[in-house]
Amino acid sequence: MPNKLVFIGGMGRSGTHYLGRVLGEHPEVKLRLESKFTFWSITNHVAYNMKITRLRFWAAVGYLKVNSMLTNKLIVEKTHPAIWVKNKIDRLLPNAKWVCVVRDPYQAAASMKKHAGVKKWYTRVSQNEVNPFLGITEQNRSRFAGLSIAQKSTYKWIAHMEQMERIQLESPNRVLIVQFENLVQDQANTLISVFDFLGLAPVTPKEKGNQSTLSKKQELGQNEVNAIDEILRSHKREKWIKYRPIEQPGISHPFKIETASPVHC
Repeated sequence: MPNKLVFIGGMGRSGTHYLGRVLGEHPEVKLRLESKFTFWSITNHVAYNMKITRLRFWAAVGYLKVNSMLTNKLIVEKTHPAIWVKNKIDRLLPNAKWVCVVRDPYQAAASMKKHAGVKKWYTRVSQNEVNPFLGITEQNRSRFAGLSIAQKSTYKWIAHMEQMERIQLESPNRVLIVQFENLVQDQANTLISVFDFLGLAPVTPKEKGNQSTLSKKQELGQNEVNAIDEILRSHKREKWIKYRPIEQPGISHPFKIETASPVHC
């Protein structure tokens, strides 16, 4: 049976919404942009370590399966935390494809600082137990609650990167990873690879990338940038340090510089 469902996945504040909207302009696509029932049934199941909403989770996946059987269009399900339960989703949707978006970790941290909804997860969910969705590991959980938002977001970014790489390794023909910065700076060529992966004819979307989204990291304080550098190095992600914001002496940051807690590998 041909695939008629694709998930857009990745870490929050990484451009998954933007990719969803762009794909939604395609005439052969039916976009589900964080549709309430499926989005929250899957997201809460993931965020609470698979401990709650089990029935709602399976009902949501079943609902997507039925919907994909009742349409000739490609359903694009923008529920980015679904990457954490791909192995479960595969039981009902073994042919579904996945397009994951990764964003420069400094941009992701700066964007997360400004988004109240994303930060609320750290008050809703326990920070004392391992939770990959939040970036909490056995190694950092004892001190995680005391870290700055920039540090928490970097651990979360690393966890999501590792999961995206893991599912791509497991299903190389069904998982594509694209970089948000490429979608903004070179939309046409980046989308060609996405359309080809999904078996869609290329189209030129009306919505273009917002260049201002590439400068959010300039709002980070120097202590925060240094802390992100240190975490990336400790997890062998040094290649991403090339994206660190350019220091601008004499220019004050609009946000108060957070005191970064020491990082322990």
